[in-house]
Amino acid sequence: METRLNILLENNVIDIEVYEYAMKIFQEYALEHNWNETATEVFLTHLAMASQRIRNDDVVAPMDAFILDEIKESNHFESVLEVTEKILEHSQIPFPESEKQYIWLHLTNVLNSQQED
Repeated sequence: METRLNILLENNVIDIEVYEYAMKIFQEYALEHNWNETATEVFLTHLAMASQRIRNDDVVAPMDAFILDEIKESNHFESVLEVTEKILEHSQIPFPESEKQYIWLHLTNVLNSQQED
């Protein structure tokens, strides 16, 4: 994961603050909870790039209602909300609802992959 984030940093896709934030989440959540490596890489890449987008005042549009409804129907949705809240507490960047929805999507995938492992 560190390699992927280093590539983003070295190519000026993310800045050092975003890199440090993503690494902190990786160390405190992904490693601690033994998250699936592939799902974690996708999630943390998204988190880093979303953080940088927000810093650059470039926020994504809200998620399609159909997809959002599927996420909310997930068995993991309550856990996803709790983890999202904890993760965003570490950020100095205020995440708009539309970006939170995509975090929910990726965290749902992470937690679903835990069941498969």
